[in-house]
Amino acid sequence: MAKLEHGILWLNLDDNTWAIGKRALSKHGYFLRVVDSIAAKQDHSEPVFIFTWDEGLIGIGLATWGIRQGLRQRQIRISNFHEVDIAYDALEVLWDVSADFTPPFFRTEPDRVKGARADTFLAQLAELDPRVSEGVEAITGLVVAVEQSITRSSVDEIGAFERDAIASALEVWGGAAVRKKVLLTASGRPTDEAAPFLSQLPNARLREDAAIVQDLHVFPGMEAFRRYVVGAVEFEGHGEKLTVVNCNRTRAEENLGVDLIYYSHKFASFVMVQYKSLRLERERKYVYRPQSDGSIGKEIHAMEAVRRRAGIEKDDTLDGFRLYSDPFFFKLCKSEAVNPLSTKMSHGIYVPLAIWRATCDHAKGPRGAIALTWENCPRKLSREEFIRGVRNGWFGSNRTASMVISDLLKQSLEGNRLAIFAATSAIDVTPEQSRDELGRFTSADDPLATN
Repeated sequence: MAKLEHGILWLNLDDNTWAIGKRALSKHGYFLRVVDSIAAKQDHSEPVFIFTWDEGLIGIGLATWGIRQGLRQRQIRISNFHEVDIAYDALEVLWDVSADFTPPFFRTEPDRVKGARADTFLAQLAELDPRVSEGVEAITGLVVAVEQSITRSSVDEIGAFERDAIASALEVWGGAAVRKKVLLTASGRPTDEAAPFLSQLPNARLREDAAIVQDLHVFPGMEAFRRYVVGAVEFEGHGEKLTVVNCNRTRAEENLGVDLIYYSHKFASFVMVQYKSLRLERERKYVYRPQSDGSIGKEIHAMEAVRRRAGIEKDDTLDGFRLYSDPFFFKLCKSEAVNPLSTKMSHGIYVPLAIWRATCDHAKGPRGAIALTWENCPRKLSREEFIRGVRNGWFGSNRTASMVISDLLKQSLEGNRLAIFAATSAIDVTPEQSRDELGRFTSADDPLATN
């Protein structure tokens, strides 16, 4: 089991505070407390042991120290919670109450157990509940990943864009709160090189799981990519299921980019995003140079071939109407390291394929060189504008075009690229699943409500 460099950080909570924290963990993936700063480590993340008087040691989480609150207090965020169960009586037996140091569970403020006492106590806790070792290993691995993300100079661009593609799909499906909550659950250590970020998510199933293939029916046209599937993960909520599938057709070091293909069963609509990296150049500017990108010409040709076959016809039905019925977008992103604890998405802008050539012409210099930056793309979408348009069915293919696109997906994904497929599907919701975390129905779901 990993040693704790700063000893054991112990946080005591009363029952009411834990009830509030438990709801926050379920809803947001974290909860906040303001505590005495004497135990704080400046800008440091570490494991924290959570204790309540009624239940004893209930879990191990990731403590991230935040801003100061007055002279002696700091905000602390608890996330990545790992449940354990060691009763108060068992803890009291473990601790030598005759020692000079008061047991941490007798104190009202955060405390630390240090040195040899911490090592002994940790080993004793692990004997009582093996999940203690698992929680400590998971949290310390995440802390190491955070420190590496801060210090490393090179960027795993494919991994960063895979993370952003999955985060985009989550936000389109469930909103910013769902995206933040899921990103907080990611562990710090990828377990699969072909799906670096997906493999960090809980309940992700990797290539050896045959059940992945059984789920691909939710995504029209996925049959062509079955042999490339390396991982999948599912999320449920609000009567829908989101299935995210990673298709990696080459080794990561040979990968030329990332695509996100999003399918909404509600609107029978495809939206396809191709990522392009903005590189840091002189004068601290981030630039994308399409003339130096050997794959851009083939990619645009494949996209336009799909457009011609699918057709961009007007559809005035309620579910079929679109403000922009072309499914293709480019996302221009900074290539930068990602802090594993961050719930943010990559900074970037979206440019529709329909105005891509006009955008490049606008950015062309006097000698014909094209250098795209955020500033010289006059018609672009922010992340919020793009997410809102996809979620509400304003962007993407209509039902007729989607039927054709599902048969032409392979043509649109030529080259060695990582593809993130995200598809929604309807699920049956029982009355109990319609309740919120407090057990209440919405008026629409309440079986006793009258019209």
